[in-house]
Amino acid sequence: MQRMGAAVLGLLLMTLASGKASTAAPPLELGRGAWGRLERLDDQRWLMVVTRFSTQEPSRLEVLLSTNACRAWQHVTDLREPGRKFDNGHLLRLPNGNLLLTGRSLVDGQSYHLPVYASAQGGRAWQRLSNIDAIEGNAAAQKRGLWEPFLFLLPDGRVSVIYSSEKHEGYSQILSQKTSQDGGHTWGAERHIVEEPRGGKLRPGMGVVSRLADGRYFLVYEVVGLGRGLVHYKISPDGEQWPGGLGTPIEGHEAAPYVITLSDGRLLLTSCQNTLSISEDTGRTWQRVGRETWPVSFRYTWPALYEIAPGEVLAVRSEGMIRLRWITLPTR
Repeated sequence: MQRMGAAVLGLLLMTLASGKASTAAPPLELGRGAWGRLERLDDQRWLMVVTRFSTQEPSRLEVLLSTNACRAWQHVTDLREPGRKFDNGHLLRLPNGNLLLTGRSLVDGQSYHLPVYASAQGGRAWQRLSNIDAIEGNAAAQKRGLWEPFLFLLPDGRVSVIYSSEKHEGYSQILSQKTSQDGGHTWGAERHIVEEPRGGKLRPGMGVVSRLADGRYFLVYEVVGLGRGLVHYKISPDGEQWPGGLGTPIEGHEAAPYVITLSDGRLLLTSCQNTLSISEDTGRTWQRVGRETWPVSFRYTWPALYEIAPGEVLAVRSEGMIRLRWITLPTR
């Protein structure tokens, strides 16, 4: 996939009236950054992790806090990997209230890591906990890296992670999964969950998982090499066992998908096509919501979605300045 350079995070505020998207308020700009991902602490408090760039040092991760349901944000702390670029941040709140944070840490052409940090202080302080996977040596010299880790919980509370890996000979890229039995301190064996059958040049990546209302798990991802990264999906009964092959395509969505399960059980999907689609049948069919979700057509915006309250969704895009917008969804 085309990698995000100094792209910038944006969050959009929109209202959907009569099935059409309309701007409800001007965007709130939060400065330069990229790859914004959120995690809910409670009804009003949310954390966000973004990539920040500087001419004086490699990229770092900044943690931000909102105490008013994402309407305003304040700096909490920065995380750095000395001498290494640090980005693709992702957060997860554990059942005991502690937090995990992961991302990709790299020295181009030399070393690629997926470190994990833990916080027992609401994100104010972090300790390095473990490393999910690494590429060093000859493979790293070929710039074969690790990307886009996505943390989520399994039904029994174990932590699992989906990530993109270029480390395997014969495959341009695959989607891998590892699971931790001890809250992220250690990680089990790598499993290949999406790969081109018999290997090749296709690049499944940018995996995002959401738990369905019936308890199953819904995985979306791009497959670079098909269109502009045609979005596909798979469903797992338990978050660990996935069907083989490349999965099922979702027409009308390309590159960097993001899916959430709404409180009413519907699925909401976006991608770099910069539109919204809703499914009422666990992904078998999709209905376009309004016209264009964003005021752009296909563009690498690296979006994300979060339900702030029933029917109210915060949409995240990484382009331009950091912006905040909401979306009000039509009811069933």
